[in-house]
Order: sequence, then C-alpha cells, then structure tokens
Amino acid sequence: MSLGSERSESFFKNESTEFLFAGTRAGDRGCAEVLCHRLTPSIFLWIELYLRGAFKSRLATEDVVQEVWVRIFQLMPKTQPDKGSIRSWIWSVTRNVVHEAKRKACAKPTSPASPRWLGSQEGNAANEILAEQTSMTGRLHRLESAQLIREVVERLSEEQRQLLRLCGLEGRSVPEAAAILGLSRTAVEKRWQRLRAALSKRAVLQKIFDV
Repeated sequence: MSLGSERSESFFKNESTEFLFAGTRAGDRGCAEVLCHRLTPSIFLWIELYLRGAFKSRLATEDVVQEVWVRIFQLMPKTQPDKGSIRSWIWSVTRNVVHEAKRKACAKPTSPASPRWLGSQEGNAANEILAEQTSMTGRLHRLESAQLIREVVERLSEEQRQLLRLCGLEGRSVPEAAAILGLSRTAVEKRWQRLRAALSKRAVLQKIFDV
C-alpha cells in the first residue's frame, strides 16, 4: 500500500466513505487523509460515549483514537468489507481497540509491540498518515470542538448515550437498538427522534451521525 498520491484533500471531500476506504486501500494518500479527517470526530465521540466510570480517568480518548487508526491501517490491506458494511467494520475495530485498552489499563503496564504491518514498507508510508493523524487528534483535543463534544456527552443520560452510540454512530436499526436496550421499538424510535432533533441543533454534531 503506497500512499503516494499528492492530489489535494479538497478533491475528495464530497466522495462517499466507501470511495475513500477503497481509495485508501488502493494507496491513494488523498483518500487516506480525508478518511482520517472525516471519521476522527465520530470515533472520538464513540469512545467518549463508551468509556465511563473508572476507565474514563485511566484512558485518554485521544490516545485511544490514535490506536484505533493504527489498527485500521494495520488491518485495511487484509480487509475488504462488503459494500455498505464499512461503518460496521470501523466500529468493530474501534470496539476491539477500546476493549484491549481497558484490559491493559487493569493490568501491569507493558510496552506495546509495534504492529508487524507498520514495520513494513507499506507501514512506513502509512506512518506518515498516522503522524499527521496524531497531529490532527492533538488539535482536536485543544480545540473547542473536543470540549463541546465532551460537554454534550456529560449532559446525556445513560440511555441517551446508548441511543446516540447505537443509532447515531453505529447505524443500528430501531429493532436492533430496542433489543439491546430492552425497550419497545416504538419507544426507541420516538426517543431517538427526539434526541437526534435536539443534538442536530449543536453545530459540532451536525456532520457526525452519518460517516
């Protein structure tokens, strides 16, 4: 995977996430940069929603976001999700990374091994993107938008957090979310509609729901 294209990021800004994913797998640097830029806020929000309690103080969301991107680039050459399932694959990778981070936080700290793919020629190219992604994640941490996301999450009830994660980010259907939450389909549909209408008024969340 050679991320060598120098085409402008603006060239890809209106393309679908599926297009960007395929372009990144094919080695297009522009696609990779836009994919990172587009998905990072959603991944950041997902982790903020998922990390609660003691883990919230042990794990920095920005560090976990960076590890998610390491894993995405590591697995991408070996993965070709069916059309329409890229969102599910991204959240599966994110969930696995968060679970691993939580286990490590409970265990004696160790130095993580570098992914084998990132040590290859392809990995050296991807490391350039990861370095840029690290910088972008750092900017997200310093910018007001990160704090605004955190403030939104803190104001939500546990049920609302789960609705936002399941329906807003993971794209689960109402029946799926109802089964997970133990609620009726009607209740989930009405509560999600109200929550989405309220959250959509917040500029920081307007472009996050559909990645």
